[in-house]
Amino acid sequence: KDDIIQLERRGFFRVDKGLDEGDKVVLFAIPTGKAK
Repeated sequence: KDDIIQLERRGFFRVDKGLDEGDKVVLFAIPTGKAK
């Protein structure tokens, strides 16, 4: 929980709920400041 991970160049995400806390992982995207 509260770790920051990078998913294959998709961006960085903060882990809200990991696999040990239930059957689903909950991630929050961290804005990079790049506009698309």
